[in-house]
Amino acid sequence: MIDIHNHKISLQGRDTARRNERAPRNRNHKYWVLGVPGSWNVCRDDAVSALLTIDIALNSKLF
Repeated sequence: MIDIHNHKISLQGRDTARRNERAPRNRNHKYWVLGVPGSWNVCRDDAVSALLTIDIALNSKLF
């Protein structure tokens, strides 16, 4: 079962990579933060960095 589980994770990773290849490579492409109208928009890289920071903080029980 562990091997099957790992295989599914690797397949999911490849699908994600393929999706990212189709995504705009322009760093100036904007994303709405939390989809809130009128919210500040950021570059995708910055949004991902912010989400990772929040995720690490939550996992570390800083909040």
